Amino acid sequence: MPTIHEVAREAEVSARTVSRVMNDSANVRHDTRIRVRSIAERMEYRPDPSARAEVRTQAGDRHRRERGLK
Repeated sequence: MPTIHEVAREAEVSARTVSRVMNDSANVRHDTRIRVRSIAERMEYRPDPSARAEVRTQAGDRHRRERGLK
């Protein structure tokens, strides 16, 4: 199973751009969106739910540290 970084490398964009495309973010150019989706489909890329959960946990931890919470 390819990673988001492998899709990004193939599409010549950042992993963040791949993430934005896969999450239907509005701030990606139409031609970039089509190219990334096409490559992701060809590579049979599927987002990793455990990676998404890890990112959310890290973001929550960072938020609590910034607010001085435990």
